[in-house]
Amino acid sequence: MDSQPARGAAPGHGHHRRADGPADDSAERTGRSTVEQRSGLTRDLTGFELAEAFLLAAVIAVLAIRGFLAVSGYPQVSGSGLHISHMLWGGLGMLVALLLLLLFVGSRVRNAAAWIGGAGFGTFIDELGKFITQDTDYFFQPTIALIYAVLLAVFLSVRFLSQRRPPSRAEQLSYAYGALTDLAAGRLSERRRRQALDLLSGDDPPAPQVCALLDQAPEPAQPPSGWIRLTRSMDRALTRLRAVTAHPIVRRAVIGLFFVLATGIVAVLMTRIVRRGDATPPLNVETVGTIATVLGVGVCSLLGVAQLLCGARVTALRLFYRAALVALFIGQFVAFIAVQFFALISLAVNLLVLATLRTELAAETDDRR
Repeated sequence: MDSQPARGAAPGHGHHRRADGPADDSAERTGRSTVEQRSGLTRDLTGFELAEAFLLAAVIAVLAIRGFLAVSGYPQVSGSGLHISHMLWGGLGMLVALLLLLLFVGSRVRNAAAWIGGAGFGTFIDELGKFITQDTDYFFQPTIALIYAVLLAVFLSVRFLSQRRPPSRAEQLSYAYGALTDLAAGRLSERRRRQALDLLSGDDPPAPQVCALLDQAPEPAQPPSGWIRLTRSMDRALTRLRAVTAHPIVRRAVIGLFFVLATGIVAVLMTRIVRRGDATPPLNVETVGTIATVLGVGVCSLLGVAQLLCGARVTALRLFYRAALVALFIGQFVAFIAVQFFALISLAVNLLVLATLRTELAAETDDRR
């Protein structure tokens, strides 16, 4: 799999000149942004896609382990009074990924390390319940919700770090040099070569020699590997999913969903007002999370419906999008506490709603330009 440059890494976006001080002039001469100068770190433009692969492998590992244990009756790999925790296999997977990165070069090695390391991390964190309870309870009910929170926090952190600004010249060159590394190893794909050339394109290319080498690189003689074919299949699946979210019936269904939510919130509030004698629910994480979800989703849905009726479609869609985010970040966490893996159904619905709203917002924004 040839990871793509991070979002925002479009050709020609890495040559912004700033004239607000000597530090910026120095940054321009060295090809490093002021953020890079302060932190001493240069982003990898393929990092976001690699982190996505890492997280996806972690999710698959958790689901596979829990599913296998449930089907097989929770067997124990043990002998002579010993119990081999599968957390140790997770540590082994992360060690293998680290050694791959230390000992070998190339984008394929990085891709393999991301998947192996992610599977190891998922296998490791699956035993979280044993290490936060006094009786080492693997079946501690909030464990799935905590795993979800950890993975979500990692995703949001990676997204913030990798997409908060356009790529600098140094980051563009770093991606191109990585393509040269693949070329030297005989593993440069046509896709990665074109991406590197696009990043270096412009009126004043930062490294004409690198461009010349990449431009003259021979076509790969060997057929695409199974890994690349799998990646292409995943890209086609994502394209079909985007087509589904862009379908008019799906769009109308999502908008209708928020009308139903707004009506339901009003009905629930009226019921609570009429039935004041009900006992107060216990104050715990589930209760607080449920109240926050109901308030957040309800307020955003009501305001969104009001804006939609007034003709402000874009504002309404943004409010619906925020309601969906509240449901994903807070409501989904509560759902995993309450029903554990059955909450995967609501997670899939939440992600579909978010994808549909994002597609609808993009279409509305493009139409108004």
